[in-house]
Amino acid sequence: MTDRSKKPKPSTHSYKVGYRKPPSQTQFKKGVSGNPKGRPRGATPGRALKLAAQEIFRPIRVKEGDRIVSIEAFRAILRQVVANAAKGSGPAQRLVVDFIRQIEHGLAAQAVAEDKENPAPSYTDEDRARALAAFIAKTQAMQGLKT
Repeated sequence: MTDRSKKPKPSTHSYKVGYRKPPSQTQFKKGVSGNPKGRPRGATPGRALKLAAQEIFRPIRVKEGDRIVSIEAFRAILRQVVANAAKGSGPAQRLVVDFIRQIEHGLAAQAVAEDKENPAPSYTDEDRARALAAFIAKTQAMQGLKT
């Protein structure tokens, strides 16, 4: 016969255990977190970006001609895209042209920002006249030495 010593203990609650009514020993306890260990350290959106940056700038080995060189993965990808664009791949050509436009736009914005920080000095007509007179005097002095 079967041993019936492992009978379930009677519930201390006044309701029947059933759908959406768990036994009291499996219910969440008040004041105790349901996730005691919490989120692991470093599991943030910034972590994904950090991992992506590590992979993009990871050195890989590439065959270049008859030798093997170690370059960054991003550089190898750019080389392949440019090579495909040169071979006539339309999507690769559009990608390269768009990339060049973005670079030029960034450089232009950087130049504008630098011009705002260090504006070019404005010269008056009097300053220009002094510079021209000094240049003429220097030129005449040089020609006087030659004769």
